Amino acid sequence: MITDEKLRKKIDYTLLIVTLALCVFGEIILYTVTRGDKHASYHNQLIWMVIGAVGLVLATKIDYHIFLPLAKPLYVLNLLLLASVLVLSHRTNGSARWIKLGPLEFQPSESAKLIIILFLASYLVHHRQTIHTLGKLLQSLVLVIIPTLFIFKQPDLGTALVVMVIWAGMVYMAGAKSAYLISLFAGGLILFVLLWNVGNIIKPYQKQRIEVLLGHNKDDRTANYQVNQASLAIGSGEMWGKGLMHGRQVRGGYIPEKQTDFIFTAVAEQTGFTGCLFLLLLYFVLILRISTTITAAGDDIFGRLIATGILTMIAFHIAVNVGMNIGILPVAGVPLPFISAGGSNLLVTLFCIGILQSIRVNRHELIF
Repeated sequence: MITDEKLRKKIDYTLLIVTLALCVFGEIILYTVTRGDKHASYHNQLIWMVIGAVGLVLATKIDYHIFLPLAKPLYVLNLLLLASVLVLSHRTNGSARWIKLGPLEFQPSESAKLIIILFLASYLVHHRQTIHTLGKLLQSLVLVIIPTLFIFKQPDLGTALVVMVIWAGMVYMAGAKSAYLISLFAGGLILFVLLWNVGNIIKPYQKQRIEVLLGHNKDDRTANYQVNQASLAIGSGEMWGKGLMHGRQVRGGYIPEKQTDFIFTAVAEQTGFTGCLFLLLLYFVLILRISTTITAAGDDIFGRLIATGILTMIAFHIAVNVGMNIGILPVAGVPLPFISAGGSNLLVTLFCIGILQSIRVNRHELIF
């Protein structure tokens, strides 16, 4: 049993401080971006932040090994939630991803990422001696693809990609052979090319985003609108930015999804290169502390795999969101952790931070 004194000694205070700093930074940016809007996101974001903080504390106090026997039931519950989205949710911008909970909205695909991490960690613990074989690797892939297909159907290509990257990072950490992973990646690219030319599986707007990145629609002002406006806003921020509440592109309504997908653009225009550098430094410290949690887990395979999954998820989110804002990656609808509006993502990410703390606190409690 972990006492409060041991808890205080073992938790990672640097991780907590950088998490708090990111939450505060995100709330400030959301306030400056959406203040005065009909649906100002910063109100609900603050509510979810409080709920997420409670979740972080609870996750810290709970021994994360409890998720080992719960992994399979959570996996089934996850599938039921994802299936219910296709029936019960309302559509926003052509996507059915949210279930209304009174004044708030919950996005099951966000919790799906954490549940898949927990389930996959449990699976890999039980098959750690055979995951290097192609058969077990494919079996783990199939188990991950099932919920991924539900997410893709919503449609939510960005989250589907996140889930697949989580799988790759975790099985690699568990001992899967690099040659098999490279071969599967190549096979995935071939499948993507085939799907590109078959029916309407890949939506026209998704194709357009990739074509814009590849430069096939340079003269199409409509197709390039998001990228062009984001580039203009980021460049206009220069070194110190235009100041909070003074972003012409963002406040003027020229940036689509300014509070979610393109929130980094708002950071750049209002706070300039300095603000972006500050944010990226916070993320660097966050990633560094999560990496040390993987090391701290030692021989506790379950904890090490969970931390790897969380690290992969957060790092991929950061890379894709920043990349699409500055125009080096296609727009994929992946939120920027702690900064983008989205209560479900914030809640899940804060709960993940709590689990990371639990790994540090309980890592010597059970060794496989």
